[in-house]
Amino acid sequence: MAAGLWIAFLPLAQLLLLAAVTLQRAGLCIVESTFQTEGEATLISANYPVGLPENELVAWQFVIPFNLRARISILNYTTAKCERNFQTVEYQLPGQHPQELTPKEGQSVVLAGNFNLSMQGCKQYQQNAGAHNLHFKVFVQRPENEENVTYRVDLMRERDLNLTIFSKPTQPGSLCLICINRSKKCETNVTLVSGSSYTIALLCKNTENVRVTAVQSKVCWNSKACQMRPFHLLVPPFLTGLPILLDTFTWKLQAPADTLIEIRSPASKLKQHIPNQNQVCSGGYSYSINGSAPEKALRLGVFCPGGAIEKIQMKDNITVMLKTYGRRWISETLKPNLTLFFMPVIQEECVFSVTPDPKTEVYLQTPNWLEGLPPFTSVYWNITVPAKQVAQLSFPKDRMGVTCVQSRANIYIQEQRPNAEETVRREDQKLPKTLDLKHHFWVNITNCKPATNQQLSMQFRVKFVQKKAGLAVIIGVVIGGLALLSTIGLAIFCTKRKKKKQENQTPAIGVYNGNVNTQLPGKQGIFKKRKKNESHIYAVIDDTMVYGHLLDDSMKPENAEIGVYQPFTGPVSTAPSPPPIRKISKVPSMEESSFTILTDSEIYTFAQRKPEELQANGDVTSSGNGNVGQSLLEENEQENSEL
Repeated sequence: MAAGLWIAFLPLAQLLLLAAVTLQRAGLCIVESTFQTEGEATLISANYPVGLPENELVAWQFVIPFNLRARISILNYTTAKCERNFQTVEYQLPGQHPQELTPKEGQSVVLAGNFNLSMQGCKQYQQNAGAHNLHFKVFVQRPENEENVTYRVDLMRERDLNLTIFSKPTQPGSLCLICINRSKKCETNVTLVSGSSYTIALLCKNTENVRVTAVQSKVCWNSKACQMRPFHLLVPPFLTGLPILLDTFTWKLQAPADTLIEIRSPASKLKQHIPNQNQVCSGGYSYSINGSAPEKALRLGVFCPGGAIEKIQMKDNITVMLKTYGRRWISETLKPNLTLFFMPVIQEECVFSVTPDPKTEVYLQTPNWLEGLPPFTSVYWNITVPAKQVAQLSFPKDRMGVTCVQSRANIYIQEQRPNAEETVRREDQKLPKTLDLKHHFWVNITNCKPATNQQLSMQFRVKFVQKKAGLAVIIGVVIGGLALLSTIGLAIFCTKRKKKKQENQTPAIGVYNGNVNTQLPGKQGIFKKRKKNESHIYAVIDDTMVYGHLLDDSMKPENAEIGVYQPFTGPVSTAPSPPPIRKISKVPSMEESSFTILTDSEIYTFAQRKPEELQANGDVTSSGNGNVGQSLLEENEQENSEL
């Protein structure tokens, strides 16, 4: 033994105690104690009651039968004044982390199975440091008030599924032993594999301290056989029937190089867990989605139902881990939530398809949030804009926050419409505060090789507002209103003019030639087809335009070219051609309404006087056939009848 280090054992009746003391190095003492049946033992620390030498470590290894329990009772515990380090007492179960024990007189701890107990000293002061001592008692006995329930776990129909059942003590003495197929060898941690059926027994007071983790692989070996087929990521029903709480269920998804892995959540879209933006997962479960590439693994983050992400596409293999919080996850995952598809590969490394609710705002962030986006990695977000909405895209930070030593870090924003402009920002440029986007759009964030101790971690927000009427729509409405008002005004004007025309008994006279006098024909039947057409009504012409050839040059108006016809001096055998008609496309105003525009298809009507009036005035002319004063309209009718 090392100098100054001695150990005492106090044997008791009904105990077969095999003790071995091993000194592996200076300052380390391990005492192994094996109990083969029920009994008890009283143990003390080294150099008791002088105290454990400073910075020394002493440990006890206890071997306990599976059907027995060990209860540790503290009889005496004293501490010394430490100058450096700490003095501790810890116990450790197989496969578990050490648990610190704060010894108090009268304290009792019950443990199942084998365990270790250790006591560590510290660097003490030179004077009046005190003594570091431990005096305790171990009782080995049969368990009391402990459940011994058997359950059946059938994995015959499962493929590539492994289960691990373990005891997770919430307090000292709450450890549980798991026995498989009635074996006398019970452990605190057992593993079950698919293709077999098991009977397990839980030896503990409370089965709520037992947990189970599951790992299942879904591999696509042939891209042609598995592409476009749905695979539901579901927890097997038998796990929900066990009184064991499911801690995690992990799906390892693998695909060939020419196949893309796509995860869809159409029923309840996914929400990304972003605590600093008050966008958190508070339900009974969540998903951690990560890539598995060794050098450029994309840890997408934590997701839960109730968000805006419909699907995630990755070229890399993916690991999806379901994490539960209590037993309420069972009622929340009755229907398939995630569906796996193997798709033809695309160029992009990672694509999020986002369809937000117009009434909520959505925060999104880059993968690998804590350590930053891997160098030269590019991530895409395909964001849908609802009808009659405008998306407002904003960034919490002013800049990307990295300095590149190789290549450039960029943000690309572009609407999904023809000839759409692209918004691009580099790592050395300011980011836009808010962008208004009316169509579906892309957001792409590409990383460079950042400088040492720098990382690219970005967040952005998408919010929707009601779309306002555009300027073109407003102008169209105004023009349409003006056109409607103009049509109504024109109809009112034409109605008034027609009414005024009917009240006037003397028909208006249309003057075509000063030397030709005509009379309105007596046949009115030819105008029946024009009852609804006013094109045959002549505009009233000023007297100065009718009799302009009888006035002196001094009395003629200065602008007498329009509407003035010079006297015809040649022989009159047939009617001359009318002057050309000037077409006006605009709607006539009130000042211009005294003139009516005629077309080539209009029929000219002339007033006709009696032969007695013509002889008295000496205005008698003769046509080629000797008829005097025949109207041009009647002559036209004769020509039409002959044809």
